[in-house]
Amino acid sequence: MTWQLSGSLCRGDAAWAWCTYGGQVVFVLVAGECVGWQATVVVQQSGYLLGVDVYGGDEGD
Repeated sequence: MTWQLSGSLCRGDAAWAWCTYGGQVVFVLVAGECVGWQATVVVQQSGYLLGVDVYGGDEGD
């Protein structure tokens, strides 16, 4: 499984991250700091629970 972090939208102490998987865009909610955050997220797709390690942060302005 190849997950790619496309971006993040910070809100408070949590962030919405949108990732691409199998050509689909999947939205996941991760906890952590908005800048340089690292979290393990679990999303449900097609009835399966997938554990995903996400590394990300704000790039640019």
